[in-house]
Amino acid sequence: MQTVLLVDDEPAMLEAISNMLTAHGWNVVTSRNGTDAAARVAERSFDLVLTDVVMEGLVGTALLYQIRASPAGADTPTVFMSNMPEARVRSIIEGDYGFIRKPFSFDQLMGVVGGATGGNRGWGSPPPPSQRQPTRRYSAADKVREYFSS
Repeated sequence: MQTVLLVDDEPAMLEAISNMLTAHGWNVVTSRNGTDAAARVAERSFDLVLTDVVMEGLVGTALLYQIRASPAGADTPTVFMSNMPEARVRSIIEGDYGFIRKPFSFDQLMGVVGGATGGNRGWGSPPPPSQRQPTRRYSAADKVREYFSS
């Protein structure tokens, strides 16, 4: 069974997503802030980290850096959830990660989870890092352009 670390400071969102993933075979570990999530990543490995961008403690940017710095988390697929447009999030957070815009449907969530882990709509083993689809790298000019256009 695959294990996801789910991080969100909104209790209702945390519970709803946790219930969806659990009902479809995921083992879900929850955290209500980035600081707690970073401690959990340091303790063990996860098949996926699904996290809010803006929250108490470490914000999504800092959490992603903590995940990548951890030996257990360096290759862990990470998906950010936010009500901000994707271009805005990508202008703030650099790196290789997935994104889903809030509010989202169950099908959208499972599609993003499946894409991040290489599974079929969220099921299956994650591919090795060399086989994951790369995300587009944004230049500084792209970031400035997208920041002012959103």
